[in-house]
Amino acid sequence: MLKVKAPKNLYLKGGERAVLLLHSFTGTIQDIKEVAEALNEEGFTCYAPCYTGHGLPVSEFVKYDIQDWWKDVEAAYHFLQAEGYQEIDVIGVSLGGIFSLKLAEQFEVGRVVGMSIPYEKREKGVIERLNTYGERLQHYILCTDDEQTEEMARIRDYETGAQRFEAFTDATMKELKNITAPTLLMYGGQDDPSYRESAFKVAEALTKVDDKEVVCFENAGHLMPRSEDKSAIIERIVDFLCKA
Repeated sequence: MLKVKAPKNLYLKGGERAVLLLHSFTGTIQDIKEVAEALNEEGFTCYAPCYTGHGLPVSEFVKYDIQDWWKDVEAAYHFLQAEGYQEIDVIGVSLGGIFSLKLAEQFEVGRVVGMSIPYEKREKGVIERLNTYGERLQHYILCTDDEQTEEMARIRDYETGAQRFEAFTDATMKELKNITAPTLLMYGGQDDPSYRESAFKVAEALTKVDDKEVVCFENAGHLMPRSEDKSAIIERIVDFLCKA
C-alpha cells in the first residue's frame, strides 16, 4: 500500500482578528480552504487544523475518535490565543459545526458560523460515513483488493468510537443554552432534509443569543463551501463576520 502523509494544518496570517475554521467528519481542510482564503483577503488571520487520522487509511483513522479530534480543536483555539489573538471567531462544517458550538459553550468566541450541523448523530450514521470514507479513499491510495478488504474490515471494530461520537453530539446540544455569541446557521437545499430541521432546532435552543440567523442555500449540498453556491456562501460568511 502507498504510504500516505497526514494533511497539514492551514495557517494564513492576517490582521488582529482570528478565525478558527473546522472541517467535517472524514473530511480535510479542503472543506473550508476557500473560505479561509477569502477571509484572509479581508484581513482576517485564519487557522484550520486537520483532525488526527483524517486523510489517512482506515486502519490509521480508526485509532482515533471524537475525543481526540476535540483535543485537536482545543489545541487550535489555544494556539491562536498563544499567538496573541484576543478575538477569535469560529466556523465549522458538519462535525466542525458541532465543535464550533462546543467551543462557544466552553470558551470566549466572537462569532459562530455553523454549516450542515447535525442535531443528532447516531452510531449507525457514523459507521456508514466511515464506510463511504474507506471506499472513497481507495481511489487515491494504491492498494490490492486484499489490502482494501482488510482496511474496510477495521470499521467493524469502531463501535466504541461511534458511540462516543453520538454521546458527544448529544452532550453538545444539551448545552446550547450556554452560548451567547452571535450565530449564523446554514444548511443546503440539496442536503438531507434532516439538516434543515437540525438548523432550526439549534437556533431554537440558543436562548441567550440575540443575534442569530438560519439561512438556506438551495443549490448547496452537505459540504456547503464546496457546492455550486460556494461564492454566495462565502460572501454571506464574510458579511456576517464583518458586522462585528
